[in-house]
Amino acid sequence: MSLTSREIELVVTELQPLVGGFVQKIAVTEPRSVYLELRQPGASTLLLVCAEQGRTRLHVAQGRPASPEPPFAFQGLLRAELMGCALESITAAPNDRLVRLGFRGKDGTRTLAAELTGRHGNLFLLDDADVVRGAAVPNLSEKRDNRAGKPYVPPASGGAPTEERPPRFTGITDTSFPLSAQIEPAYAEREKREVATDRRRALEQALKGPLQKLERTITKVEGDVERAGKADLHRQRGELLKTSLGGIKRGQKEVTLVEYSETGVQEITIPLDPARSPKENLEREFHQYRRLLAGQTRARARLESLRGERDALRRRLEALAATSDEELLQQSPSGSPEHARVPVPRRERASGPKRPYREHLSPSGQRIRVGRGAKENDALTFRWSKGNDVWLHARGVGGAHVVIPLGRDEQLKDETLRDAALLAAHHSESRGDAVEVTWTRVKYVKRQKGGPGAVLYSQDKTLLVRPDPGRLARLTLVEPGGG
Repeated sequence: MSLTSREIELVVTELQPLVGGFVQKIAVTEPRSVYLELRQPGASTLLLVCAEQGRTRLHVAQGRPASPEPPFAFQGLLRAELMGCALESITAAPNDRLVRLGFRGKDGTRTLAAELTGRHGNLFLLDDADVVRGAAVPNLSEKRDNRAGKPYVPPASGGAPTEERPPRFTGITDTSFPLSAQIEPAYAEREKREVATDRRRALEQALKGPLQKLERTITKVEGDVERAGKADLHRQRGELLKTSLGGIKRGQKEVTLVEYSETGVQEITIPLDPARSPKENLEREFHQYRRLLAGQTRARARLESLRGERDALRRRLEALAATSDEELLQQSPSGSPEHARVPVPRRERASGPKRPYREHLSPSGQRIRVGRGAKENDALTFRWSKGNDVWLHARGVGGAHVVIPLGRDEQLKDETLRDAALLAAHHSESRGDAVEVTWTRVKYVKRQKGGPGAVLYSQDKTLLVRPDPGRLARLTLVEPGGG
């Protein structure tokens, strides 16, 4: 749970002795988590400003995790703008969760606006006129246009004069920053749990998707095996026709013959093709017998293989369920753990129609689809996507359509949007350079004359994306493009 507005006010009061310190180090360890090392005479203090979902807070920290490689773009902006600046003020909006950290340097004043609003927290760097210079993550609000170069619009105030619950932290400790000393360990364990939960969810989705497809394919092949079981019926009909050809005439639609078997005497009615001769009807029955018999052999072999693949995926899901949070946290977040690399089984890919996209899995757990060509782009956008899915494309250059499919009431995650924008830039003609990527909802995208994949769109926003091989490598390829 994030800090309440009252708790934030108390922490801001506690942090006032940091005013006057100079920024000597900056690290962005998560998309919306910034550590500022402030130097004062005889001491350095580490200040955390965190706007991550459900964990928004600020406090003095005793240490920080390592920064990812490659670093977040927001880290580069903050270092360029704030290194060497003096912290002039830390203020909290009354009865709200907006904190402003004011800095002064040789190029004037800068403000780090920390929206510690729980679910949709974010960090914005502002100039001396309160114009946005950059954000930790893209601003997803449709009510506020806080893109770079636009005047900053703060979030709407909750307006509640009092909190529903009293502050959780008493500040009764023998340290210089007693509230911070209580807040930091309280959130450390929560962060570990949430990181482990997110990682477990992403790995489960990487396994459950292929497993569900395998189950559908197995059901289909089981039907093939059952249909192929009629081979003996055609053999039986053929044997009966062979002994009775002399009594059958062209033009008959059926014939009833007597079979003598170990179970007794029985009459069997055999349908005939009136356009065929008796011999041709006989040959047709044996042809059907041989075809179904061969198909049955292939279907049974394939069914056995598919069931083996399904059982392997089930075992991996069971192993994942038995993996502790501590073991998950020990796995490198910058790469896909071995049991997350789950390609769609080759047999399944070969058996169905080719899909027009490759599907990736973001570390956030959401899927991202990338069109495979001009015709495939058109199919992905207008046949395989729903109106509220998110659509992206590199602005002004040729490239793939990228779609983030969303379920009903599913929220777009900031990390997924960043990953999808990176894929759109990577699969464009400007690959390798900084690229502007535009994004909107699929319902605002329309076909345009000019060939497959040509579109017009509206209600769009733009992200500036720079090459990021490390982040690209973290995207698990779940669906290479076969059906």
